[in-house]
Amino acid sequence: MITASTCAQPQSVFATMKCCCIASLGMRSGPCRAGAWKPGKRRRTRSFANSPRRRERLWVLGVVAAGGGYRAMMHVVSDLLAVGVWHIGLFIVATGSHGDGTARALLHCLEEWAIANGATWLRLGVVVGNVRGERFWERCGFVASRRREGLVMGRQVDTIRNMAKPLAGGSLSGYLARVPRDDPRSP
Repeated sequence: MITASTCAQPQSVFATMKCCCIASLGMRSGPCRAGAWKPGKRRRTRSFANSPRRRERLWVLGVVAAGGGYRAMMHVVSDLLAVGVWHIGLFIVATGSHGDGTARALLHCLEEWAIANGATWLRLGVVVGNVRGERFWERCGFVASRRREGLVMGRQVDTIRNMAKPLAGGSLSGYLARVPRDDPRSP
């Protein structure tokens, strides 16, 4: 089991579990070591019509147990909608680790690592009706910013609850000023 105490250094939990990280925009992969979170080169992108040009980076993190087999997987995009705003696109923990503190400890490590790399906010979207997921993110300090209805994901149409969490202080109104797309009053 992973606990918050195993995360004395931001990357220690990943290092002890032989985390494989892939900076998919740079296509560099291999075992991670504490302090070795260096992705391939950043690429300028233009994701949203009204957003300024900025540098985004996709991180694909797989946490592998010492005996083998994935324990968790995360997709994180740095500086997605504004500099310092990081988006958790996927955060999944093996069923056998549900309820044992692994997810919370991994999130804590992810937060510490993100802060060390310039993040001031984390954001994510959780499917409305995924009660366990919604409760988990609320317990971890995320607050709802907006609901998006009619999002097509494969053959399914979902309502997504956007949530955000400050990593360096700040208020939801301050976040919404930085990321107007998440303001419920915006189109």
